[in-house]
Amino acid sequence: TGQNASMGNAGMFYSPERTLPSKTLINFCDATSLTLTGIGIRASILAPKAAVNFTNGNIDGTLVTKSVT
Repeated sequence: TGQNASMGNAGMFYSPERTLPSKTLINFCDATSLTLTGIGIRASILAPKAAVNFTNGNIDGTLVTKSVT
């Protein structure tokens, strides 16, 4: 938790037998600023209060934010 969060140069992949990406949520509930750089994520990201700076990456899921640049 915290107001400023970041995720960079990361990938998240799942074994089909263990975890379904469609049921995986990454929750930044308190973040007001979130930086996503060079990511490959098979999950949804929830950051409803955050202004997100998203560069160079892929999200195979839903991104819920206040704003995205």
